[in-house]
Amino acid sequence: MYIETRWTTIHKCISSIMQLKACLEDVQENYSEIIKPAILTILRSQGCFSNVQYLSEVLLPIKNVILLVKTNCSTLADCYINLMKIVAAIQNLPTDEYKRFHNYCIKKFNSWFDEFNDLAYQLAYFLHLAYKDVKLKFSTFSLIASYARKL
Repeated sequence: MYIETRWTTIHKCISSIMQLKACLEDVQENYSEIIKPAILTILRSQGCFSNVQYLSEVLLPIKNVILLVKTNCSTLADCYINLMKIVAAIQNLPTDEYKRFHNYCIKKFNSWFDEFNDLAYQLAYFLHLAYKDVKLKFSTFSLIASYARKL
């Protein structure tokens, strides 16, 4: 049987673990006999809940951009802005503890970003109202301005 899993469902599941952290810790400490040993090992592992928290923080902007794209009113600028939010979530991962996961996220993001790294999209993002206080590197601004002149 094939079941399609959605990013929004994955984020909701991961977030619910964090919301139930106190309950899970209580069950682990006071009722460990009702939990399978494999689950106890995971719960007792160092950094279990911080790992789940970081995963949730990376999945949230992915979930949000997917929901945004499914709406009829999203623009390419909205997608670009949300891709930048994904970058911020990935960059906030501690690279020492999560090096493999961090590198995997960067690799995946770069493949997504290559589809959006187009001067027309960058111009749309630059003209978008949400952009007003964000700083651009001068070289990037020059490329966008040159592209706009050609239009």
